[in-house]
Amino acid sequence: MPRSQRPIIENTAVFGQLRREADLELLTRLTSGALAYFVFLLLLGTTTAYKHDFPRLFRWCGVAIFIAAGMRFALTALLRRGGSLRHQWLIGLTAISVCLSAGTSGLLHASALWRYGHNNWTFTVTMLWVVGIASGSTISFTPNFRLLLLHISLLFGPVIACSLVGITQESISFAAATLVLCAFLVLQGYRLHGMYWKLLHNRAVEARHTAELQAAKTAAEAAHEVLRFQATHDGLTGLYNRSEALVFLEREISRSARKHEPVSVLMLDIDHFKQINDTYGHFSGDDVLRIVARTLKDAVRAYDLVARYGGEEFLIVLSGCDEEGTQNFAERIRATIADTSIAVGAKDLRVTASIGAVSADSVPSQRELLLRADEALYQAKNAGRNCVVTWKRQQTERVAEEAFQLTTGVDNPVLSAPHQ
Repeated sequence: MPRSQRPIIENTAVFGQLRREADLELLTRLTSGALAYFVFLLLLGTTTAYKHDFPRLFRWCGVAIFIAAGMRFALTALLRRGGSLRHQWLIGLTAISVCLSAGTSGLLHASALWRYGHNNWTFTVTMLWVVGIASGSTISFTPNFRLLLLHISLLFGPVIACSLVGITQESISFAAATLVLCAFLVLQGYRLHGMYWKLLHNRAVEARHTAELQAAKTAAEAAHEVLRFQATHDGLTGLYNRSEALVFLEREISRSARKHEPVSVLMLDIDHFKQINDTYGHFSGDDVLRIVARTLKDAVRAYDLVARYGGEEFLIVLSGCDEEGTQNFAERIRATIADTSIAVGAKDLRVTASIGAVSADSVPSQRELLLRADEALYQAKNAGRNCVVTWKRQQTERVAEEAFQLTTGVDNPVLSAPHQ
């Protein structure tokens, strides 16, 4: 990797992953190219006399190429399966395979020059082969420039040395041309190597920016969720607050009208809560509110709603629950609260609750439904508290008439008139 880009990339958190991808790409290219060595050996053994002139060398070259190919296949399979191997060990084993394959090719090239000379078909075949794999290596070794230098040195080093053993004008010209080719391949490989790591650098920067944007998005979503929760929930009890309860109730009323199903509302008030605050303190009162809220939340269904309506009052909205079911549910809640023991300091405190319930199949408005529940709650408190009162029109009119009589001493002609 170019030194000018190394600090920038290595300072990113994704460098290890990018280098692993580069190693895998290098081994994949080398593994694909390993098959070409066997083609070369087959061509050299069938179209030339090399196999007959150097049988032992030819055989050992085949073994070396086979070992090199096996090493590359094994390392590639290890990386693809997610195996862990240190980068230094991986490059070291890859360098051994390069020494076996490129060294073998360079030895075949040099021995062909030494045995047959420059103007022989066997030497021409080996020379074309070496030049071909050297040209392809500038692309295969782009992830690692040092391995490219090793590869080119092993390919052309032996034949250059062999050319300079017996110095002639032809051998000097051949050696000079080979050195020029090597220099060109090295420069080309260095340029491609720089382009490759520049691309990885850009990918690393892009990945870092993407990670930063994702982290910022996650933080913003979390902050938005916190704000949304604070806007829709009560801070003390964790229940929905009054405004969210009214929105939910309005949706339930609309749904009830569409599906012709009843909607029920329970308004619950903790009895003598002010006395609890005055006697045990406001912190104990908060504990009472939290325990009652948890009791209500555990009692309702997942699609029902429990909200803190205000102070010590709670609102429960039941979907698709008729009057009898609402009455039974309210009684069960009242009994559960009355049987719950609340630890206040060294004492166990028991509280009770009054509940006003209303269930309706068709409701003119949200306000009227809440007024009915509030009227029922008022009747429950007047009835001695710790009880459930279900709203009924005749019962409400009777209470209103009694209140009118106590105030004026005469009957209310409107309330006393029979319904048509």
